[in-house]
Amino acid sequence: MKSQLLFLLICLLSLQIFTACNGSAGKNADERVALLLPDGNINPKWNTDAACITEAVGKYGYTVDVYMADDSENGAKIQVQQLEKVLKDGVKTIILTSIDYDAINQSGVLEKYPDINLISYDRMLMNSPYVDIFVGCNPTAIGRLQAHYILETFKAGNDTPKKLEIIAGPSRDINAVEFYKGAYALLGSYIADGRLTVPSGKVTYEDVELPTWTTEDVKAEMTARLQSSGQVPDFVFAPNDNVSDGVIQALREYGCELGNFPSVTGLDNVGVSTQYILDGYQSMTIDKSLESIADNAAIVVNGFMCGSPVRTSFTFNNGVNDVPALYSTFSIVTRDDL
Repeated sequence: MKSQLLFLLICLLSLQIFTACNGSAGKNADERVALLLPDGNINPKWNTDAACITEAVGKYGYTVDVYMADDSENGAKIQVQQLEKVLKDGVKTIILTSIDYDAINQSGVLEKYPDINLISYDRMLMNSPYVDIFVGCNPTAIGRLQAHYILETFKAGNDTPKKLEIIAGPSRDINAVEFYKGAYALLGSYIADGRLTVPSGKVTYEDVELPTWTTEDVKAEMTARLQSSGQVPDFVFAPNDNVSDGVIQALREYGCELGNFPSVTGLDNVGVSTQYILDGYQSMTIDKSLESIADNAAIVVNGFMCGSPVRTSFTFNNGVNDVPALYSTFSIVTRDDL
């Protein structure tokens, strides 16, 4: 009897999920959705995000207007202009992955339109009182999982002292900061007592932060560390697959061979990392299930359109408010999984 009731409940929920609030969904300006993302020039995963969100929101009958800009300082300025345009056009529901949250906040554009529904997608818009909800994965937990993988590998190697290098992304992306925080919460004690040594001496976030997520910047940084210390690390904390790509290129050009290749982490499960994992150069990546996150974003959009905002059990403090957070799960991908 319980299983029958559960099945009925699932069926009813399924019927509700793909039902818009009225028959005119997507025809009026306040029923359109604007999606603002970084473009796929640096990380191709953003193209997948755009496709998944457009499809998921479209199932409810709403129109999605997609705007993308380069994930750079100049792209951040363009994104502010894109945001101002869609707001002037009367769009009330915005899904936003901020390229630079300071640029958006300093522009004052959101202050002019306080009544919109603003969904922070994948990256939290920090220090803004105008964020209604965050949809994505918990970035601190992702950093912890990557560090946990490193430590489990370390312990499997007889717990003898090993060498570690840490690389982080730009602070204009709050995920870069949170990945580092989550990882260092586990790695810090091992570094402090000497079980993990850092040949470059770069440990604090300020020391390991790079100006961009580009593979070229990562490769240059890793090459400089190898040449300066003359030591190949046993582990490299690479917070995403762009970083792991640059790290692996630098290591291979330095002469590292598969038999003695460091354990390198990653995130996003993009094509280049899949090949590196198959070939044995990258140890793992994390898959965030972009389809699942997009589905959550669509549920949130429909909730706003229907006047029934989604309630969540978690919050993400953005420096101003404890913003409701709808987190999706994520998982480690290794060669065995592939």
